[in-house]
Amino acid sequence: MNRMIKLISAIIIGLVFIGCASADNNQRDIIVDEPINNEILKRLKNLELVNSDTEIIGLWYSITDEQNSKSEDYTFITADNLVRYYQFGDKEPKIFNIPINKILSIEKKPDPIETSRLLIRGKKIGNCYLQ
Repeated sequence: MNRMIKLISAIIIGLVFIGCASADNNQRDIIVDEPINNEILKRLKNLELVNSDTEIIGLWYSITDEQNSKSEDYTFITADNLVRYYQFGDKEPKIFNIPINKILSIEKKPDPIETSRLLIRGKKIGNCYLQ
């Protein structure tokens, strides 16, 4: 079941990125089931987006640190939340923290044909956009 939740989470993050991708050339791939760079993890803790016991299931980030263009953009999913943080230049950061149970319902039940299997159904609840 835990693997299924991670898979569904990665799909959700992928769909979010289609609508939220920036034109920045420093975009990173989605990190799923891999260790997260200590610098990135430390930055997320400093921004108070995660604490030391938060398990990040999937992460996408983009950091631009050029003279005329500075930005940070993090989108990640935990077992309980979908979080997006972005800040451009000196502007106030935008933070979206959406509880998973507000956007996704996961149902499991025995397969009526092959009773040794479980059927898992995911369902989107309402309209929830990060833009």
